Amino acid sequence: MMTKGERISLALKNYYYKNPRSSLSDSWKKAISKSSRHTKHTDEYKKKMSLIFKGKPMHSDETKKKIGKKSKEFHSSMSVEKKKKWFFKLFSSQKPNGLEKRLIKVFKKNNLPYKYVGDGKIWIVKKNPDFLNTNGKKEVIEANGCYWHGCPKCYPNGGYKGVKDNSKRISSHYRKFGFECKNIWEHDITDMSDEHVLKTLGVS
Repeated sequence: MMTKGERISLALKNYYYKNPRSSLSDSWKKAISKSSRHTKHTDEYKKKMSLIFKGKPMHSDETKKKIGKKSKEFHSSMSVEKKKKWFFKLFSSQKPNGLEKRLIKVFKKNNLPYKYVGDGKIWIVKKNPDFLNTNGKKEVIEANGCYWHGCPKCYPNGGYKGVKDNSKRISSHYRKFGFECKNIWEHDITDMSDEHVLKTLGVS
């Protein structure tokens, strides 16, 4: 028996086969998107997909070499200024994340002098802080994801690539240039009250 997601997939294939130049209406796109988010694949389907892709490289060695060569040519032909603009556009398109959005709301609600700059607008010698104090004090705030930064409470054995509590290293970097750095972990932001967040940062 076909799942809801498989029925939609089959219907779309038939639709585009008969109407190759057509496009779906916005209502159809929303319906498909909503359905896809709630689609649950059976264990049998997952096992089949796992067997299909298991051990198969995404690209052949020859294709990888071609991609690498094209990438080098692309970057070597760019000026330093163009590279900066390209990186900034790529970097800023992914910001702010969920943790940063929460802090933006908390700071705004409590009228605190912290501006979000984590989209690459301000750099302090190769480091881009998440928030900057705007009342003249040399102070930055970093919202650290527990897994990515190796939270000692949530990941005592190390997070991403084995990293262990790099908040100290981050603070040390900013301190070299005269900035105080306040770090707050993901578990102190997610599902916590505003009062808890501010108390953790020591800015209430």
